[in-house]
Amino acid sequence: MKYIQTLEINEFLLEKSQENYDAGLNLLIVKEEFKGLGIGGLLYNHFYDYLKQHQAENFYLFTDNSSNYHYYEHKSLSRVAEKKYYWEPVNNDTLEIYYLYEGTLNLSD
Repeated sequence: MKYIQTLEINEFLLEKSQENYDAGLNLLIVKEEFKGLGIGGLLYNHFYDYLKQHQAENFYLFTDNSSNYHYYEHKSLSRVAEKKYYWEPVNNDTLEIYYLYEGTLNLSD
């Protein structure tokens, strides 16, 4: 059930942005014990290079407040939408904030 709710939240965020994207990154996770080794950066850079090779001009990326969303801001992505969601039971411990980021590619590089 949580998977379906997450899909609905993601769809809401995309609609809220009112943008048509050439590509998207729905999920990028690095296992806790491997964080800090540069694996996430390598995966993200591979994704970015792939988009450039295929002439994508822009893309979206979903993340949430339990992830390292500051990393995407460091990569010059812009947060364009967010939605708060309370999982059951509803209390501050179950609050999750979902974010939609967008990025543009410089195809002249």
